[in-house]
This record gives sequence, structure tokens and C-alpha cells, in this order.
Amino acid sequence: MVPPLFLFTIAYIVGIIIAGLLDAAGMGMVLPSSLVSIGLVIHLIVARKRPALRIASSTLLFLLLGLFLATLASSRLESGLIYKAAKQSDYVTIEGTLASDPLYRRGMSSFDLKAESLVLNGRSWSVREKLRIKVYSSDQLSFYMGKRIQVSGRLKIPRSGGDFDYRRYLYYRGIMSEMSV
Repeated sequence: MVPPLFLFTIAYIVGIIIAGLLDAAGMGMVLPSSLVSIGLVIHLIVARKRPALRIASSTLLFLLLGLFLATLASSRLESGLIYKAAKQSDYVTIEGTLASDPLYRRGMSSFDLKAESLVLNGRSWSVREKLRIKVYSSDQLSFYMGKRIQVSGRLKIPRSGGDFDYRRYLYYRGIMSEMSV
């Protein structure tokens, strides 16, 4: 017999994968919340009336929980001010701390920035989001992880092309926008 914890873990992972395939952020929070609520009610009824099905109903509940939590994380990323500015390709000034060392390749350095403040249309906002910064220069940057910097540029939503899904790669790193400097 397969240990229940193993089944629950696999079900949870499958729920996360399903959320990714269904583009979790696009479906909103109502459907996943409803599914988890219905799953919980089913689990409580089945666990009380048919103890033999308790593991099966618990497995379903973990699948729905994975779907719900992945959707919640995705909607949180898409509700950020930087992401909203990137959807409109706004020109902004951002101050923050480098979350990674710059990587230099073919005339471009890129790094992740943990943004703390955003100036948009002359108004300053406090933010807590990460974004990818691309600096086009023939010289390598002498920045290091943990350094506080201020950058100005146009925000955009990352694009994917070919076999590699760059946008999804950044999404799993908690990044929904990028800026070219």
C-alpha cells in the first residue's frame, strides 16, 4: 500500500501543475475557492460515512489545495503596481536592492531587483516586488547582490519565444515584469 503522505504530496503537486496549465491568474479566485470549499464538504461527509474512502477524499482535498494556493500566489503577483505599470509600458524610476549578481552576456547585463519604491507620473509609491533589469552596455557592471540602486526605464511584460518559456521562468522566480535600461 502506498503511504498516504506520498499520495497527498503527489496530489498537491498535480494541483499546482493543473493551475499552471489553466493559467491560474486568469481564472480568478472564485473558482478555486469554491472547489476547495466543495472538496472540504465532500471530505467531511465521506470521512464520516465511509471511513474506507477517507484517504481518497483527503487526496482530492490536497489536489484542490495545490490548485488554490498556486492560484493565490499567481493573483498576488499580478496585483502588484509594477506589474500593472508594465502592462501599460510606463516609464518609471525604481529604487531597490539587487536580489542577484549581474550576469553579463553579449553586451547586456541582467539582474533581479527587489523593488522598494516606484516613481510613476511624478508620484512615489512604496512597493515590494521583484523585477528583471536589463542594462545594455559593452562594459560589465560592478554591482553586487545586496547593493541598493536606483534605475529609470520603461517597464514591460516579459515575452517568450521558441522552446523556452522565459515568462514562465521569471514567474516561478516571483518576477512578472522587466525593465530595459
